[in-house]
Amino acid sequence: LVMQAAAEGREQVLKLLNEAGVSVSHAREDGVTAMWLAAQFGKRECIRVLYELNASVDVPANDGATPAFIAAQNGHSECIVLLKHLGANVMKENKHAESPIQQAVMNGHDDCVRVLVEANFPGLDKEKQSKLIQDLIDGHHLDPLTCQQNILQCLDSVAPNTQEFARKTLNSIHLGHRKRLIVNSGNISDVDGFLALAEYAKTGDDVLFIMNFPAYVAVESEEVDDALYEIEHPGLGYRFSSSCIFDRDEHEPRDEGYEAFMSNLRSGNIKQSKNSLMKNAMAEAAFQIVSGIWNEAVTGPHKRGTLYFGIGGVNTINPFARKKIRNEVKLYSGILDQTLHLFCSTSDLLAQGLKCGDVYKCDPTSQHQSGRQLFDFRIGDYSQIYMDFCGSYAFWTEGWDQRFRKAAFDGKIKGAFIMGGVATDCPPTTLPSIPGFLNRFSSATMNQLYHPDASGEFFSFLREMKVPTFVVANNDVHDLLPECPRSDDRNAEMESVVDAFLRGNKIDGDYIRQLCLHYYRKIGTKSGLKPFDFHVGIAVSSFLLGSSTQGNRIFAGFPMKYLYYGAANGTTLVSGQATWEGARREYVRTMSNLEEHSCDDGIDPHTISESRRIETEKIRHMVDKASLQVRALRFSLDPATKALSLRPAPSDECTVEDFPSFC
Repeated sequence: LVMQAAAEGREQVLKLLNEAGVSVSHAREDGVTAMWLAAQFGKRECIRVLYELNASVDVPANDGATPAFIAAQNGHSECIVLLKHLGANVMKENKHAESPIQQAVMNGHDDCVRVLVEANFPGLDKEKQSKLIQDLIDGHHLDPLTCQQNILQCLDSVAPNTQEFARKTLNSIHLGHRKRLIVNSGNISDVDGFLALAEYAKTGDDVLFIMNFPAYVAVESEEVDDALYEIEHPGLGYRFSSSCIFDRDEHEPRDEGYEAFMSNLRSGNIKQSKNSLMKNAMAEAAFQIVSGIWNEAVTGPHKRGTLYFGIGGVNTINPFARKKIRNEVKLYSGILDQTLHLFCSTSDLLAQGLKCGDVYKCDPTSQHQSGRQLFDFRIGDYSQIYMDFCGSYAFWTEGWDQRFRKAAFDGKIKGAFIMGGVATDCPPTTLPSIPGFLNRFSSATMNQLYHPDASGEFFSFLREMKVPTFVVANNDVHDLLPECPRSDDRNAEMESVVDAFLRGNKIDGDYIRQLCLHYYRKIGTKSGLKPFDFHVGIAVSSFLLGSSTQGNRIFAGFPMKYLYYGAANGTTLVSGQATWEGARREYVRTMSNLEEHSCDDGIDPHTISESRRIETEKIRHMVDKASLQVRALRFSLDPATKALSLRPAPSDECTVEDFPSFC
């Protein structure tokens, strides 16, 4: 009971147990004490109470890890400060000669590094102390020799065994840097997700790109007429299979590149259904594109991590009608290599099929014939994990969730960044249901709608595990062509804007430029040019690259809001209202005040208004939605350079660690 009370932060229970004669200093077989558990889980008041009850602040576990050591490993800087104040040795090494400061550096706990440097090197002047902290946090950006020299120069003759300290800490710096992972929830529906990947390459961290697939690759039978389905299932898309995509291809102008690409996938004696063929083609296209982006980035001016390609799940909703759905493989046919299949080789993978949960290492130097290697990927090997929501989370319900749950329990998931949701206090920029074209609510943004159940479970996971969460609502996405078309030559204008955008945001490389230009030429820019997922890419890279200089306090300047979600229809609302009733009323009021306006696709304004009226009535009667607290991110777009950057409000003097309890 003492152990449980300390781990859960129940200081009053500890006092009662002590009064009842229960020892608060008892150790388990592994040497762990109540004080140790309080430090592990960041229960500062329990540490104080246990000290007052005469428990030692320095008793180590059997492996030599003290309470200060485990606090540093798990990022509880406030516990380290208290332990130091109570007389603990906060630099004591474990039996493997590892120190608390090494653990703080290796696991990326910047505040712990600051606290430990200030506590253990009080003789340093403020300038050298600040420089040492900076080098320990930022050392992975330097070559090892320079980093070691900087540490030695800072410590000089102040600290004993300076050479040994520098050697050990240097190893932690570079080991810890290899243990940061960005999880990129992917698909190939839009090019902006690939822009986010290019932005992640700048961090030098490993990236796990998880490829998810559209719902139609899993529909084997029982196709339903679009008009009938949207009446019977309002807001829930359409039901059709890959067959309709292939049937439509036969009535469209020939695309020789696409035909050659698909022909190579059909070669050999392996029999594939149309759904399997389309799924394999999408996996091949995605693998080629992400490898092309990453390989180009590897040869650029920045140090790069390793890219992994994961097989995700299948969506449950097709938002667009069959006559409007895009053949995403054909969309990218002009950028794909039709002759060399890097991922889907007919000899093995096509025969085995794609298995959700498998992870492949993208290694451009590999001698493996297909350019991919099945990899024993272990999420637990990483000390810091950052997750985006830039595509479907269909993979979440296919076993991936258990992998991440253990990491979250160990405190390794440091942030989630969501692209999606609709602000309740301003007009939605998302289209509502349009008969025969689109069957979704304005409040159901695409990323969350693709697989509502998985989206809801992921949000519940973030809430349960208290993961710091940031959201970019669709209303806050900038349009690079807000007045398009402004000239007679749309392609020329688009190319000029894309080039300016890539330059302004320091995304270099001919491959990604050609990818963007090819994509926008194919889909057109009538509805503007919005790099949705790139906003999240900027947020994640700013969070990681800015951590050394500003401690990520820039993110504390963004307002705390509530994200309301439900699995029924993908509705995702972002609101300053602290209750669902308040958020619902605000959104209904906003929707009710919208005026009719024309649509770039020539859709009757009255049709849009009627769809929004129907949606408003459904929202009006929706029962309570679950919620979690988020930071709502805002951005500014330089009109001249097209550079996108975070635009925080004045800081409220809190930090990322100050997230209140989730609802």
